[in-house]
Amino acid sequence: MSEPKVLELENRIKELEKRKTNMTVYTTAEQSYSHTGDNKYLQEPLRFQGSRGNSNDKLTFEKNGIKIGAGINHINVKGIVIFMHSESDGRAVYLYIRKNGTVISTQIMYMQTTQPYSISIFKDYIEVEEGDLIQLYVAMDNANFKTSGSTDNQLTVEVVD
Repeated sequence: MSEPKVLELENRIKELEKRKTNMTVYTTAEQSYSHTGDNKYLQEPLRFQGSRGNSNDKLTFEKNGIKIGAGINHINVKGIVIFMHSESDGRAVYLYIRKNGTVISTQIMYMQTTQPYSISIFKDYIEVEEGDLIQLYVAMDNANFKTSGSTDNQLTVEVVD
């Protein structure tokens, strides 16, 4: 015997609500990095100061990322960062998405300007468990650089199921 129509509709509504779950964390202050000398291949997390979205208590803001709550199986992740560097020598700029400290996506661009430079990254349909931490890391080999102080530096997690 099939499930009553009311229960079927309630389950469908719950599933649709879960899919509307999302969180964006963002910076509000400029961040400086020194990746020279012994640190020339260092990767560091972006430090976020604020959050917004419809987290439905399933996503939690952490200083350096977004923690996954119970009942979530897959997510989509997007990130964007605005870099600034005083040289225009074509240095590689790296942006990483990490899950529990492990790199799961990498974006590399070559910065050939002293003007602010935007780099974005995404990774779709990532398998997750409760307690997983999603973070955005930055790097620039053998350089001092900074990220802008605007809210344009963001990490977004959207729940798929």
